[in-house]
Amino acid sequence: MIRDTLGASTEQMGWIIFGLTTGSSIGLLSASHLIAHKGGRFVMMMGLIISSAGL
Repeated sequence: MIRDTLGASTEQMGWIIFGLTTGSSIGLLSASHLIAHKGGRFVMMMGLIISSAGL
C-alpha cells in the first residue's frame, strides 16, 4: 500500500527501511551521551527543531 503510493520498487523500499533502522540505531546509541553532555532540555529542543524542519 505505501509502496504503491510512493511508486517505489521493492529494492527502494528496502533501502528506505534500512535508512530508518540505521538512523534509529544511531539515535538510540548517541542519546544518552548527548543528554549527559548537553542536557535533556537542549536535546529535546534540538530534536523538535530537526523534526519540524523535516516536515
